Amino acid sequence: MRGFLQKLLLLSVSMIAIFFVLEIGVRIFLRQSSTLIEDDPYIVKKHKENLDLRIAADTEKLSHIRTNSYGFIGDEWEMKKDATTSRIANLGDSFTAGHDVDYDKNFSAILAGELSGKIGEKVESLNFGVPGQGSGHALLTYRHYAAQFMPDTVILWFYMGNDFEDNLIFEEGSAKAGGGGGPLVKRIARKSQLAHFIVNRLAKNPAVANFMHGRVLTRVGYDITAETHNVPLALRLIFTNDKENDRALLETKRLLDLLRQEVGAGGGKLLIAAIPANFQVEENLKDDLFSQYPGLDELGFDAARPGRELKEIASELDLPYIDLTPAFKEACQEKCTLYVCPHCHLSEDGHALLAEEVGKAVLERGLIPR
Repeated sequence: MRGFLQKLLLLSVSMIAIFFVLEIGVRIFLRQSSTLIEDDPYIVKKHKENLDLRIAADTEKLSHIRTNSYGFIGDEWEMKKDATTSRIANLGDSFTAGHDVDYDKNFSAILAGELSGKIGEKVESLNFGVPGQGSGHALLTYRHYAAQFMPDTVILWFYMGNDFEDNLIFEEGSAKAGGGGGPLVKRIARKSQLAHFIVNRLAKNPAVANFMHGRVLTRVGYDITAETHNVPLALRLIFTNDKENDRALLETKRLLDLLRQEVGAGGGKLLIAAIPANFQVEENLKDDLFSQYPGLDELGFDAARPGRELKEIASELDLPYIDLTPAFKEACQEKCTLYVCPHCHLSEDGHALLAEEVGKAVLERGLIPR
């Protein structure tokens, strides 16, 4: 019996050692965003601190990226706010981080100048955007980082192209809005590139994907099921009559309500600003999607639906809300220069337009001290 236990212990130790060796190998092989992004104990991923470099994101054009000592885009911030200064905290994903433009030309940076000039007093606009974040991670970013800076106004920049998807699968990256938690194996799996690598490869088989649907730490399990015509989850939520819509909407409402409560408890005001995907703005790009995914028509694809659903959630929570889609459509009537390329992130023109429109909304709705 003792010999058996020793062999079992040796086998367990060997398996753990093999796992860690493979984990290191996969991380080296994948190297996703390794130049810019690192793990964070509170919000899963964050920019590396004190970066100053030029990168190519969606296009070959290089943009200037700078991060501060807190690991967020922008110059250094003072924690303490001057009594005569108003402060805005911007929460969001890669659209907010703005890697396709110079760090001082993203809408967070431009917004400070827009508002300072209009009210005649200093306004600081701090960029807490991190690629890949949904509303759940934005909530954690506010809780663990932005709240320390005592913002007067918090803007959640909600990207309608995939934030509903990110909210549905929020538990993949962190336990429900609380970080950590859950069984040890599941917590390790959340952090493991190897686990994600294996599961995502397995899920490319539709039969395996059906079995894993809703059970595993992968969005692919949601993506490829028999009823979805192989249309990706981001294009089904909330654009089609997908069976996961209700869950995604409930989770989005829950997360926005938590954010509303925490921002209010900190003495700030919250604004939801909805950023459109460019296929919601340019009809020809929507046609391209239908060519790529013919099943969209049968699934009842409606490009305007995410904006309507988000507006209804904001109304139910009594939250100020602005949908930037109409302003984008008007600017794109002849030629659209608001995105760096089709199905890509915003250009300098896009960032400038967002800052202008949201700046007006902030003033008109009294969301910043004057």
